[in-house]
Amino acid sequence: MKNVLRRAAILLLAASCLLVAAACQKPSAPDINVSNNDGAAATVTTTTAATTVPTETPTTTVTTVPTTTTVPTTATPTTKPTTAPTSKPTAKPTAGTADAAFPDTLFIGDSRTYGFVCYNIDVPGATFFCAESLNVYTVLKNAVDVPGVGKVTLEQLLKQKQFKQVYIMFGLNEIGSDYNTTVGKYKQVIDLVEKTQNNAKFIIQSALHVTKATSDKNLNSGRVFNNTRINALNALLVKLADEQTVFYVDINAKFDDANGGLDTKYAAGDGMHVKVGTYAVWRDYLYANRIL
Repeated sequence: MKNVLRRAAILLLAASCLLVAAACQKPSAPDINVSNNDGAAATVTTTTAATTVPTETPTTTVTTVPTTTTVPTTATPTTKPTTAPTSKPTAKPTAGTADAAFPDTLFIGDSRTYGFVCYNIDVPGATFFCAESLNVYTVLKNAVDVPGVGKVTLEQLLKQKQFKQVYIMFGLNEIGSDYNTTVGKYKQVIDLVEKTQNNAKFIIQSALHVTKATSDKNLNSGRVFNNTRINALNALLVKLADEQTVFYVDINAKFDDANGGLDTKYAAGDGMHVKVGTYAVWRDYLYANRIL
């Protein structure tokens, strides 16, 4: 009986050892079986690839837009010329002219001619019978303050002094009048000069143009101060010249721009009169084209 129990214990011990050995041979990681082309089994170990995440955020380029806009400033043009006379002559005749550039010369005219007096332009030997708003209709009636003479009418002045040449320029204040009547008034002035002056030359200056901008503006608004009407008047005035005692000088040939208007470099702010510096140019142009 004892032998039977001993054998049973030995068998039980051997079985326990076998179970322990089998447990120790179990693989630690599973295998995946795939089939080769020849049908044989192959063992492939799978590897999990690590995903790399960028550690820096991409830089975004930002375009900066200016918050302020620079707008060019435009200077406001002066609309009125300075009319205050100066204490000394603002311009003298150009080099080469005689000391008496206009000996025994009389200038007759309106505000444009009056600029020679107002701005005290040096015109040696000249006398000025001119005033603002004076025109060919009033020139034989109104008394004018003549520098160095006093307040006289044109007829009184012509009887007091003898002149070798007489310049006349009107046209702006008469531009809305009948042209034939205006030309008739010019003839009356010419007749008075011929009666009172001994062999004096009479020079008609063309009516000065206005600037193109001023002319266009006046044409559009129906105003008469435009170059179309000025040209029509000049076309009649030039016919008065006989080239013996009566002459015609086109000053627009000097002062016009390419558009046939008063050049802005010569024009005052109103577009109808001329700047102070223009008078010296005017004087020298007349001297260069003098009749005597």
